[in-house]
Amino acid sequence: MPKISVIMPAYNAERYIREAIDSILRQTWSDFELIIIDDGSTDSTAAIIAEYTDNRIRFCPNAQNMGVAATLNRGLELACGAYIARMDADDISLPERFAKQAAYLDAHPDVTVCGTAIELFCEGSVTGTRFPAAGPEKLKEDPLFWSLAATILHSMGWRITSCGAASLKRARSQCFRRFCFGTEFTAGR
Repeated sequence: MPKISVIMPAYNAERYIREAIDSILRQTWSDFELIIIDDGSTDSTAAIIAEYTDNRIRFCPNAQNMGVAATLNRGLELACGAYIARMDADDISLPERFAKQAAYLDAHPDVTVCGTAIELFCEGSVTGTRFPAAGPEKLKEDPLFWSLAATILHSMGWRITSCGAASLKRARSQCFRRFCFGTEFTAGR
């Protein structure tokens, strides 16, 4: 059983998916499975994924387009790892991502979810940087926090109509397996 299950939903991602997959395969931490779920792409996404022969990759295409939340939930069902890493098909992870995040979660058993700063880029140039919130008060202003909070509240029967985008998150698998991703969210991921 791998320590980390990486869930990567993909839909018409032919332009970026090779770079996203390669960034995962270049991780310094090698104890992971990469679950790539093609969500009914109409471009060459599935063919690009099928080119890979790395035994850490599990290619699990959906029979039809289900949407990102349902696809992520399917990924959770397939995941075997103690930790879940979320990866979009147009994201690029730095080589130390898994090593740093797994070490942090291992050292802090009271922490359920951790994330990372992100660099926004276009055509190879960095256009901005976003850092995760620091401290409880700032965390309450963070859309990543509200994305997870909305998922948890929904699972408890609350009706949530929108949530912020969430990417590059890692969490203990039991947290995501318990709360899943809300399939009625249209704006968030």
